[in-house]
Order: sequence, then C-alpha cells, then structure tokens
Amino acid sequence: MTVYVTGDTHGGVKEYQALKRFALEQGLTRDDVIIIAGDAGVYYGGKAFGPGRTIMKESPCRFLIVRGNHDDRITHIIESGQASGKWSRREILGNAAYVNDGYPNVYYALDEGGLYEIDGEKVLIVPGAYSIDKYYRLENGFPYNPYEQLNPKEMDDLLQLAEDNPDITGVIAHTAPQSWEPCFRDLFFKGLDQSRVDKTTDKFLDTLVEKLPNLNVYYFGHFHADRNCGEHGVMIYHEVLEYGKRHGETII
Repeated sequence: MTVYVTGDTHGGVKEYQALKRFALEQGLTRDDVIIIAGDAGVYYGGKAFGPGRTIMKESPCRFLIVRGNHDDRITHIIESGQASGKWSRREILGNAAYVNDGYPNVYYALDEGGLYEIDGEKVLIVPGAYSIDKYYRLENGFPYNPYEQLNPKEMDDLLQLAEDNPDITGVIAHTAPQSWEPCFRDLFFKGLDQSRVDKTTDKFLDTLVEKLPNLNVYYFGHFHADRNCGEHGVMIYHEVLEYGKRHGETII
C-alpha cells in the first residue's frame, strides 16, 4: 500500500480528473490511498457535488477526505438525510471513516479527527479551519458551515491523544499553526484585516505541535500553494506527494 497526500480540490472537475489521471498513470490499486487535506468540496452547505464523487468512484484507488472549512461535517450530512444511499463506518489506515455504499472507495475521516497509521507510523488527522470569507458568505447567501472549526472538547481530545502518543510522527491537517505564518503570509488576502480573523484553530495547532516531540512531517492545505514550510511543514495544493515526502524530493 502506498499513501499520497494532496490539497484543496473544492469540488473542481479538473482537479478530480487530474487525481484520477495521476492514479491511472501511477498504476494505483484499491490498496493505495490518496488523502485530500481538506476542502474537497463534496458536501458543502447541505449540497452534494456529484461529479467529484463520480470521478473518484471511477478511479482505481481509495480516497480519504479530511474535513476542511469548506466541507460539511459528514455526520451532519448523514443525520440530516441530505445524502442519499446507505452509510457505514469502515476502517482505513487503522481507524474508522464514513463511506457511502454508492461510492465505496471514497472515505471521510472522522469529523473530530483522530489517530491513523501510515507505514507503521502514527499520524494525527486534524480537520477544520476558519473561513476568512465567513461574513461575505453569510451576507450573500453562499454556503457556510458554522461548525467548521473543532470545538473545545474536540481540541482537548486531540491534545490528549498527542500526550498519550509521543511517538506520533506525522500530522495531516487542513491548516497550519499560527507560528508558521511567516511561511505563507504572502498568500493572505490583500486588504483583509488579520485582527478580524479567528485564530482559534491556528493557536490550538501551535499547542498541538509542541506536544509532538517526534514530529517528522506535517501536511496542510488551505492556502492554495505548494511549498515547504520550515523543518516539518508541507503546504499542499495541486501537487500529489507520496506520504513522507516534501516538495522537491524524488519518489524512489
């Protein structure tokens, strides 16, 4: 099994077609997994984006979707009956995920995040982020998920997981710690007053990373660029990287 990581697809047909093409070119099978590090755009604002799911279903590998700020909580979708078909919890990478039987190779990681395993190493999946376009969306009637960030209990539970598992070596999240901002400050929207941006998740991630003494790699999307950030950070967008690799490293 080989695991790959990529970034925000936002429901784009071209983006999902590119992932399908990558999977075919690399000769991937159902044993292999592509992780989308948030903002997959399959379910958002109570609506389902069909083409993305269909393209993933036609792909030879499995997909694991991490919830971003532009993704609904999958449990809310299931409980509300907004998604047709039968849902079940299935195991992938050593933990549970949600699967719609109509799209059996598309997995949704737990809304609250959790501990998964890749190549025998412990990896923490951390969903959620703050939408800087929150008020624009609300004022104009565009989709918005008021539960986009982790709640305090979910954050505490992940911090406890980190304390109980000091051998965690990887993180796959949607966004990054606040202290890493110098790496991507140039990507901030011009004219946006950063003092109005809710940094709750970012500050939490600073605390989380401090509890991971053996961290080797931290993948995140959200900022729509591909670059390495410091010793551990890997911002991911259009690129598809084999897990454990950084930009510029050759896959052997």
